[in-house]
Amino acid sequence: MNAALQTNAAYYARLLATVQHNGFLLRTINRREWTEELMLAAVRSEGRALQLIPDPSQAVIRAAVEQDGDALRYVVEQTDEICAVACRQWLSALHHIADDDMRERVIEELIEEGVLSNHPFNEAANAPAYAG
Repeated sequence: MNAALQTNAAYYARLLATVQHNGFLLRTINRREWTEELMLAAVRSEGRALQLIPDPSQAVIRAAVEQDGDALRYVVEQTDEICAVACRQWLSALHHIADDDMRERVIEELIEEGVLSNHPFNEAANAPAYAG
């Protein structure tokens, strides 16, 4: 391998190690150098680093909410799947679901999966006022 390629590979390895250590350090790296792998490493280290990424891929979003459900607050285009993943990681992410109907679907899914089997949501879902 020639010296220039070795230097580039070593440089990229240092960038990757940096964001793996602390995802928020992604902000110190020039955006032109951001790759999918670098963004994934950043959000896997710190899910809320998602706020630094202007147009994240679905893989980056999913990795972020899997690491920290609170990262859902930075997801612009929420889906049932992404919201459910976030809520499995951190139940209070329910507060970050923008659409009321989606929130209800996610709660029902979590109840069916048994995630909320001992949670007050389960009783509320079966209450007559909730059904109505």
